Amino acid sequence: MAAADGSIIIDVRANTQQATSALTKLAKLAVTAFAVDKIIDFSKQAIQLGSDVAEVQNVVDVAFGDMSSAVDEFAQNAITNFGMSELAAKRTASTYMAMASNMGLSQAEAAEMSLTLTGLTGDVASFYNISQELADIKLKSVFTGETETLKDLGIVMTQANLEAFALSQGITKSISAMSQAELVTLRYNFVLDQLSLASGDFIRTQDSWANQTRILSMQWEEFMSIIGQSLIQVLLPVVQALNRIVSSLIDTANAINNIIASLFGGASNQINQTQQEADGVGGAISSAVENQDDLTDAVEETNKEEKKSLAIFDEINKLSGDNISEITEDKSKEDQEPSDSLISQEQMSGLESRILKLLETVKQMAEEIKQIFQNIWSAIGGNVQAAVEKVAGAVGKIIQLFQDMWHDIASLGHPLAEWFNNEFIQFLQAFVDLCGTVISGLLDTFGMVFRDIWDIVIFPSLQKWVTDILPFLTELMTEITVTLEVLFEEVKRIFDKIWSEGVAPALELIQQIWADCWDSIIQAWETWGSPIFEGIREAIRNTADTLLNIWDTIVKPVWDRFLEAVKTIWDEHLKPLLDNILNMIGTLINNILRIYNEAILPIINLLVDTFGPVFVEVFNIIAAVVEPLLGGIIDFIDGIVTALTGLLDFVTGVLVGDWDLAWQGLKEIATGVLDAISGAFGGFVNGIISLFESVVNFFVNGINAVINAVNSISFDVPDWIPLFGGESFGFDIPNVPQLNLPRLAQGAVIPANREFLAVLGDQKSGTNIEAPTSEIEAAVARGIQRSGMNGGSGDHTVILQIGEQEMGRLVYRLNQQQTQRIGVRLAEG
Repeated sequence: MAAADGSIIIDVRANTQQATSALTKLAKLAVTAFAVDKIIDFSKQAIQLGSDVAEVQNVVDVAFGDMSSAVDEFAQNAITNFGMSELAAKRTASTYMAMASNMGLSQAEAAEMSLTLTGLTGDVASFYNISQELADIKLKSVFTGETETLKDLGIVMTQANLEAFALSQGITKSISAMSQAELVTLRYNFVLDQLSLASGDFIRTQDSWANQTRILSMQWEEFMSIIGQSLIQVLLPVVQALNRIVSSLIDTANAINNIIASLFGGASNQINQTQQEADGVGGAISSAVENQDDLTDAVEETNKEEKKSLAIFDEINKLSGDNISEITEDKSKEDQEPSDSLISQEQMSGLESRILKLLETVKQMAEEIKQIFQNIWSAIGGNVQAAVEKVAGAVGKIIQLFQDMWHDIASLGHPLAEWFNNEFIQFLQAFVDLCGTVISGLLDTFGMVFRDIWDIVIFPSLQKWVTDILPFLTELMTEITVTLEVLFEEVKRIFDKIWSEGVAPALELIQQIWADCWDSIIQAWETWGSPIFEGIREAIRNTADTLLNIWDTIVKPVWDRFLEAVKTIWDEHLKPLLDNILNMIGTLINNILRIYNEAILPIINLLVDTFGPVFVEVFNIIAAVVEPLLGGIIDFIDGIVTALTGLLDFVTGVLVGDWDLAWQGLKEIATGVLDAISGAFGGFVNGIISLFESVVNFFVNGINAVINAVNSISFDVPDWIPLFGGESFGFDIPNVPQLNLPRLAQGAVIPANREFLAVLGDQKSGTNIEAPTSEIEAAVARGIQRSGMNGGSGDHTVILQIGEQEMGRLVYRLNQQQTQRIGVRLAEG
């Protein structure tokens, strides 16, 4: 026998290549499933965050209005300053802003308070190591006045403490006398004072592990919101397309439903129509509350109940005509045997009649409402038509105004065309030349600058990058990559050892504890669960019986007596009091209107009639003095401008050697100085003359008023008086004529031996001549001789205008004399 060597050799051969391949496929499948699931989950969260950011921005714009930019700036730095994401910052600030505005604070005060409290929530969360959401709930006590939520922060905001704080701030007004805004401001300052230690805590402890992880979490949330907004932009057209497809499917389903209903007919069609009407009412209600977030849960619960209540109609619609006939075939048979139908014919008819009765009631209410609106229109229709006619008349006047304005604008067409064809064309020519010069110069300079930048900076830099810097960076990254590989291997080795020897046994222990806890809970339930809940149910039933007994014995009799007392007080006391108050108000308004119309307005009209003419006369006196004085001042300034223009021409002519221009400038200086002196003197003289006329006419008007008063006196002689019986006697004193000094700006013919006061030199331009007629005739004759007309032939036109009618006769007579003398007509027209 061979000696035993103490060992056993077992040859086990396995196909390791196939096993490895299978494990690899399984791992890839698991990783793929995990990755797809995580990507979908990440996308859903990102889209939700992006949608929340967009919605909360709308809330910020509405709540803050013009100050929304301050919130945007605050939210941009909220992560690093307070550990809050942009979404949390804007949501918290907009909530505080709405609460502050509702308390009566101004927009600026409310905005400052909301932003301060929003930042304080981040500092409180950091200081007390709580969430920002919990800190937000606690600080809402500034607006609500709650005290319990602030006690966890060491703040006892009782009324006594608030009054003591107010006194320390110099506020003596009692809290009970404060308005909402004042009370909120007091609580706000009190909380800020109590939390002074927490203020700014997040920035002070920003480098701590808790705050750094909070910053990381908020930055990750903001990153997801940005990705979500991009995904929304991409997916929104897809959702819109899906909505259109589903809408088309609904229309198709309705069409199919109508076809089926028309095929089966009968009672089921009527019930189906009733159900559709009910669905239409429900759809209108759903549309009315579509965008109300606070009603979403209630609408969902209502829809569930509606589906339950209408489920029986759905079952009825599924019954064919044969099934219905089977249901109604033999009533006695139905009483003896259980029916296979879901609902009996009698039940269906009862439900149908009740629903139809309800719809008939709704229809009747609609008719009554329609009749009310018809009565209202019948009452106010005529007034509406009259108002429309008035508005139409006003609109017609506005249209006429715009037509007149258009005609005025059209009158500017010719001067506008002249400007366009002359000055504007010259400007365009100069502008085009300037553009050509500027653009060509800029392009030339740009080419030179870009060439130098390329040759000196850009190309040498690129050459250095390619030849030296790029290889160096590649070698550096290679070394870094190798080092990271070593680092990863060592970290993995440490992690694997800690996990297998430390974490895995701990997880096993936790799982065992978890299972033991549930075993104890289940055992306790089996022993005590049923008896406890049976006792709870019995307590509920007994409590309900006690409450009903209280209602029947105590509350209902007291309530009935209270309603009876209220009705008696209203019928016998309050309603007569209301009627009396309304009657007093009507009497007061009517009396006020009578006093205004019959007492106040006549006094006002008397004052206007008495002092109005006096005011007009005084104003006319002032205007008569001011108008010529202002005209003289303006003429003086015009002359000075003319003189300055001449001075410029003179200086320019001397400097450039243009002596004609210099001489012209001297003449303009002299003309301007004379015009300035003449204008100033003329304005002063005209002002004095106008003042004299106005003062004289003021007294003349007073005298004429007395004369008119005397002339208004008359009396009738009685018939029994001899000679004058039945006659009327009165006064007819003529009025004193007003003083009106004639102005000779247009010339005048002055007769002999008739002196009168007149104003000379009041023409605006040119020179007037005041001379005897013989002198004017001689001047005209000399002018004709100098012009050579006395020996000429043919028709000649001479225009003379020195006056009006009398001067016209003079010119005509001279023309006739010269025509007879030389046989040629000198003037026509």
